[in-house]
Amino acid sequence: MILRLTSLIAPAMTLLVLSGCMSSPTEISRDRTSPPALQTGLGAAQTIKEGDSKESVLEKLGSPEIITSAEGGGELWVYDKLSVSTETEKGATGLFSSATVTKSSKKTMMTTVYFDNSDQVTNIKYRASRY
Repeated sequence: MILRLTSLIAPAMTLLVLSGCMSSPTEISRDRTSPPALQTGLGAAQTIKEGDSKESVLEKLGSPEIITSAEGGGELWVYDKLSVSTETEKGATGLFSSATVTKSSKKTMMTTVYFDNSDQVTNIKYRASRY
């Protein structure tokens, strides 16, 4: 009787241990979190037109990160914003184990506004990158 019980328990335990190593189709749970849109996104910057005043630009985009003198007079205002997006995937890798993978991406938007000596917009340049 003991021999018979032992012969049943050993294969059952082996099967249980090996099943923990096997992958099985599982449902992946995704949690995506993205920050609000960039304050100085292309949409807000595109509302600025040549001839706009400094006050108008301040109302639309806020204070710039950099203010410097331009050649020939006037000023250059630089707005540089960074956005980070994170995606998390969770899933089971076996009977008793699970894994979490987190991916993140970054996006930058730089807007440069050129002013003349009378504080009017003369040019606007945009640069965007994603990594």
